[in-house]
This record gives sequence, structure tokens and C-alpha cells, in this order.
Amino acid sequence: NNDKIKEEISIHNKMDVPEVLKPFEMFYSKTEANLVIEFSKSPKLTDYIIENRISKSQIASILLTLLKFLEMMRRKRIFFGGIMLRYLFFDGTTLRFCNFSHSQHCKSKVPLTPFKGDVRYKAPEMIKGNYGCHADVWALGVLGYLLLTGKFPFSSGRDYDTEQLILNQAIDFSAISDPKAADF
Repeated sequence: NNDKIKEEISIHNKMDVPEVLKPFEMFYSKTEANLVIEFSKSPKLTDYIIENRISKSQIASILLTLLKFLEMMRRKRIFFGGIMLRYLFFDGTTLRFCNFSHSQHCKSKVPLTPFKGDVRYKAPEMIKGNYGCHADVWALGVLGYLLLTGKFPFSSGRDYDTEQLILNQAIDFSAISDPKAADF
């Protein structure tokens, strides 16, 4: 969808902060569009976690960086939708991110289009089909839970079952060993 790609690029270009990998150029073929972005020397966060033991202070730094970014996005009235482990780059100190394919402008009284990302990050209001910019905060909490426990708060083999868990089951905070972290 050309309009969606234009919106993604438009949003990405508005993000003039050091944590965002900058877009350079767009290439189109008959079947796809490819965005060339700034190279990251940092590994993907998933690779960093596999190769290193991530500390609670690093987790706090990651979450604080994302929280500040989400606040900026909220002020610009943009839903990010890119808080997913696979879209984050981390070298032990600096967090970088680049994927704006799920981002949308939040317009008053206009519901956002259905989210096509990883269901395990979906907020309950997303599942119900009526969400706005604030839904990113749920995904941030999911990421924090994942980094602290090594597992998602809600997960099943099927998307529908995962959505039902999100809607109907309480989060098990006992899986987080640090009481201060559980209060996040």
C-alpha cells in the first residue's frame, strides 16, 4: 500500500533523535518497497541478550529510553507500534531503533488501523479494535516483563489464544523477582 509506505517514511523522517537509525533512500520494485537505513554497529537486542548477561540497570536504561521516545511520539500524536525485541539494537549502553512500519498518525475521533505486529505485544484495547497512541505503553510493559523474566506475560501457540489470555488473565508479577521492578 503506497499510502502506508508514504506515512511510514514521513513519520520516520520526523524522528530526529539519536536513538533512531536514519532513513537514507527508498527503492521500489513491482512487488515490494525497500528502505535503506543508517547502519547500526550495535547488535540486535535479541543477539545481545543471547551473548551477554543483561543487567537490571541496562534494562532500566532501555525502558527509560523508550519511555522518553514514546512521550515525544505522543506529543507528535503518533502511534509507534515498534516496541518489539526484534526491532531494537543495543550495544550494552546505547539503544537504537528503526522500524516505523506499524506507526500511524493519531487523529482525533479516528480509530487507528488494525495492528499487524506481534500479538504478544498487543494491548487489550488493540484486540478490541479501539486504540490510540497510548497503546504503546502496554508494549513497553510487555518488553520490560520479557527482559526481566525471559518470557512474555501472555503467550500461546495461536494468536487467538494469546489475545484471549491478554483480555481475560491477570499478569503474573510473581515471575519478576525484584519488587521494585514489578512496580514499574
